[in-house]
Amino acid sequence: MYSSQKSVSAIKILSLALLILFAFACKKDDNKDEDPPPPPPPVPSDTVYFNDFSGGTALGWIPVYGNWLVENGVYKVTHDTNIYAMTCALDTVLSDYIFEVKLRKISGEIFNVGIIFNGDPNLITPLGNWGNSYKLVIGTNRWWSFGKLVENLYHEIFKESNNADLKPGMGTWNVIRVVVSGGKIEVVFNGVSQGTFNDNTHTSGHAGISMFDQFYLGEGEFDYVMISKIPDDYEFPAKKHTIILAPVDGNEGDAPNP
Repeated sequence: MYSSQKSVSAIKILSLALLILFAFACKKDDNKDEDPPPPPPPVPSDTVYFNDFSGGTALGWIPVYGNWLVENGVYKVTHDTNIYAMTCALDTVLSDYIFEVKLRKISGEIFNVGIIFNGDPNLITPLGNWGNSYKLVIGTNRWWSFGKLVENLYHEIFKESNNADLKPGMGTWNVIRVVVSGGKIEVVFNGVSQGTFNDNTHTSGHAGISMFDQFYLGEGEFDYVMISKIPDDYEFPAKKHTIILAPVDGNEGDAPNP
């Protein structure tokens, strides 16, 4: 009898020990820290400026027009006046650099979001563009246009519809990049070069980001901005497209036409 009771007690003790060990293991697992978020993409060592807005600030950016704010890890712009173009300038003068931006339009008409480079944000056209600058813009329908403004007049250098290297759709992210050196300008969409364009009207100036909407309802977002040095051994690719309009002819006016 005593032996039987002793066996039962031993079983109870063993069961209790196993339950305690199991509970401890579960508690340890419950308290296990969540996996940290993945780190941002590596920033090249030759980067002059980088901001993915994850820190909640837009350090170095000066709004020209529009309501600009950092929200949910992106730099967001909405309209605030009857000016079509909402722009923001990086507070430094640049020359010979690589300018890359991840951007999208999230509401409004299909045209457009883009970048400005080698520009002067102090000279503003009636529509809100920078009167002396280069302007590269994309639509949500794979349309894009590249041109320059000279003393408030827009001169179109190139435009194209249905570019296969652009991702279509409202709210879809694209990465656009320009490599700018002297009179050479390479345009890159989502890692695919669109060729090199030759124009030396503006060889230095401010970089900027823009959102354009003629119905004043547009919203745009910018996920990151990166400016880096051009490698010493960098070779500009040959033109991939024929310039359809001479730089001095183009559409006279304030902005590109779809």
